[in-house]
Amino acid sequence: MYMNDNYLVISIIGSNRLDLIKILAKLSTSSGCNILDCRIASMGQELGMLFYIAGNWSAIAKLEALLSHQAHKYDLQIQCKRTQPIENPLPQLPYHVQIVSLDKPGIISDIADFFAKESIPIFCLNIEHPKPTGHPSSILTLNLIIQMGAHVHLASLRERFIDYCENRNLDATLEPLRY
Repeated sequence: MYMNDNYLVISIIGSNRLDLIKILAKLSTSSGCNILDCRIASMGQELGMLFYIAGNWSAIAKLEALLSHQAHKYDLQIQCKRTQPIENPLPQLPYHVQIVSLDKPGIISDIADFFAKESIPIFCLNIEHPKPTGHPSSILTLNLIIQMGAHVHLASLRERFIDYCENRNLDATLEPLRY
């Protein structure tokens, strides 16, 4: 990241077209911008994308104008927001949390509440439901990436988390993220 860079977060929802990612990546490149991070998920017939872009002021402005045109051309819902990188972040250790359970309302909000009360941010959340098997109960798998700062006593947190999950009949793991 450079001092003169400007940053843009772009959220896009549109039909799940095979060429949509290619089109948007080329727009970024042709505008003189760089894609720093990207998250893409197919949800039903739609594709959701989240991009974190860097570029100088004119490149970002050019990309914003091009995106407006593409929204009409490809029937996309696009939102852009200028942002800044996190300044002087404190050292964080990424951890992977996996929870497997019968799907029931409230699991995701309960887990989010647990980590919020512990002052531990969730940086990534992925929810998986396997294909229907004919059983009335569906299995839910949650994969989270959390960031733990130096203030967190890992052994105590692990114990509270495992107790929390056992009391709710959730099968869970909490491990350092391995890249």
